[in-house]
Amino acid sequence: MAEKPTTAFVLSLIGGVLILINAIMMFVGAVILATFAGAVPEARAPAGAVIMLYGLGSLVIGILVVVGAIMINSRKPGKVRAWSIVVIVLSIVSILIGGGFIVGLVLGVVGGVLGLRWKPSPPPPVTT
Repeated sequence: MAEKPTTAFVLSLIGGVLILINAIMMFVGAVILATFAGAVPEARAPAGAVIMLYGLGSLVIGILVVVGAIMINSRKPGKVRAWSIVVIVLSIVSILIGGGFIVGLVLGVVGGVLGLRWKPSPPPPVTT
């Protein structure tokens, strides 16, 4: 196996970036909708707050998937395993915001699974 989980990192990172782009689009849409909801006095407070929280939550998911992908690139098997699980879970949760155009969701899950399966190569034998 490879010294670093490069394939898992690249797939997770691309998936995370797609989820983040989708999240940014959702956040911008949420801001626009909140602006229009503000034009209706009865809907101003609840609709605006819900829409903004949804947009903010989608940004947090996107950022955490990208951070998880970066952490998968570490050489420590424990960190790779933990962050792979984070990437898988958040990629699945990202379906609520469009899943990074669905491609981001798939790439995030596949990258996370590859991160879980990655094992560092054993150290070379010591000769005396």
